Amino acid sequence: MTRLTLALTAVALFAVSSMPAKADWSVIRWNSGYCQIWDHAVPTPLPPLNEFTALGPRFVTFGEAFGALDRAIQTRACGW
Repeated sequence: MTRLTLALTAVALFAVSSMPAKADWSVIRWNSGYCQIWDHAVPTPLPPLNEFTALGPRFVTFGEAFGALDRAIQTRACGW
């Protein structure tokens, strides 16, 4: 029984580790002018659409999203 449990645990860990991670970020601008990086991988609902605007497409890596946020701040598309 112990060997069966160990084997099933190993199979489950392999299955979980072989799944591709879906990293998905957006840069959003709130109506106040404040911008932030929104992580779509976190299971939280988006706020109502009339409270924010997405600044561009979704990004695959956090670095890409951070670069877009930095450019938005430099071009004064975002406040603060």
